[in-house]
Amino acid sequence: MRLQTVGGLLREIASRIFENKWLKILSLVLAILLFRFSNQPDSFVKISGVPVEFQGIPAGMEIVNIDSPVVSVQVKGPQNMVTGLTSNQISVTANLSNKEQGERIAHLQTHHVKLPERIEVLNISPTTIRLRLEKTESRAVKVIPMTEGTLPPGLEIYDTSINPETILVEGPQRDIEKVTQFSTETINLDRLSSSFNAQVDVEVPTPLRIKGREQVRLSITIGEKRQKRTVSVPVILRGNQAEQHRPSPRRVDVDLFGPESLLRQIETTDIQAEISVIGLPRGETLIAPSITLSDRFRNKISVTAVHPTSIRVF
Repeated sequence: MRLQTVGGLLREIASRIFENKWLKILSLVLAILLFRFSNQPDSFVKISGVPVEFQGIPAGMEIVNIDSPVVSVQVKGPQNMVTGLTSNQISVTANLSNKEQGERIAHLQTHHVKLPERIEVLNISPTTIRLRLEKTESRAVKVIPMTEGTLPPGLEIYDTSINPETILVEGPQRDIEKVTQFSTETINLDRLSSSFNAQVDVEVPTPLRIKGREQVRLSITIGEKRQKRTVSVPVILRGNQAEQHRPSPRRVDVDLFGPESLLRQIETTDIQAEISVIGLPRGETLIAPSITLSDRFRNKISVTAVHPTSIRVF
């Protein structure tokens, strides 16, 4: 009886040992791996291109002319951790509190480096960064259109307008004082066969920044190529006593400017050179004739000059 009890006990112990044996084997392997990696030997690695973050920049000021916005950091830590460490996993902080305008030096210290746990910073190179602090100013600057190429044959630009004509920009005082105007993004005239009207971006160089709207509306009025033409027309006297007066000379030359196709169609009857003699006293008087165009050509053709500019009326 006693032998049976001992034998049963041994079988129970054996059963417990081999129960879930694969799970126990996996646990043992994981324990070995964890022990191995947790006891990695320390390695020394130099990480280049680590960005510098500036804090405590005085109100109303900004940084210009940084010697180098990145540094190198030498670190120590477990081999498996530092071997794959990259510059975007590290950052160095520089404090600019209480700094004044002008050329300044920022000191970089090892305890201001952000790193993953279990990694130690040994040194930073360089340990200082030279920079310049300047006041931030804003200013309204004129915008001009920027175009390239040429319009198709027979077309020309009548007018160009920008709305708004200025944009508000801000940036370092020294850079703001230098600018006189900005240009829009380039518009290719080769591709235009009619008037252009669209929102376009304004090109502002770094470190200046646009405050508010970053676009303006650019309108380019395009039409048929214009030419000049001179037409001789009679001078007409208007008024109740027009027959009692006479002009000298009796004709004037009218200089016209407009689309070539319309200039070819205009006739003498489409232009009137008139002088009002109402209330005009007897004797010689110099009067400038009034030039009007017929409704067909009004607002499409412009009068640029009249020769002579004044007529003698007797």
